[in-house]
Amino acid sequence: VVTVFVVIITGRYELAFVLPKSDDDAWSISLFSLIFTTALTLLSWVVILLFYDLMFALVADHGLNYWIFWLPFFCWLTAVYNIFVCWKNRFQKYKKISETKVIQVMISSIISILIGLTAFKSMALMVGAIAGQILAVVWLFISLEKNFHKKEMTAKSGHSLHYLMSISHFVTM
Repeated sequence: VVTVFVVIITGRYELAFVLPKSDDDAWSISLFSLIFTTALTLLSWVVILLFYDLMFALVADHGLNYWIFWLPFFCWLTAVYNIFVCWKNRFQKYKKISETKVIQVMISSIISILIGLTAFKSMALMVGAIAGQILAVVWLFISLEKNFHKKEMTAKSGHSLHYLMSISHFVTM
């Protein structure tokens, strides 16, 4: 389910910013992809809120209904992860991509097992997957600055780059 929604909310724009020769153009496409993804994720939450009763009636297992509110968030996380991975791919940072995937799977597995040992077994896989995805996105986000080689971007994307880098510095503090 998440995979299908991720394709829709990203528009697959994350694949496009590997192609441009200019880092500025690639940055603009990646920023657009993040904005597009966030906007469609928020729209999907509004749709869920408006049509929750109808969705509740269609779902056979009513114990899963509260997870529907997490679906847009998990789709957004997966989409942002894909965007960051494609950005790393542009700069041939394959080691960082591999490290991130290993960390994501390890955290997801450990949390799933630990929660599975408690009374909340039905939540173990979902919580583990979400936790692993959050950590992977944060791990990639923190390392974004290293891809810009400390070069000054043009005015076309410089303001957004400066804003993103200031957030990155705040996160790493």
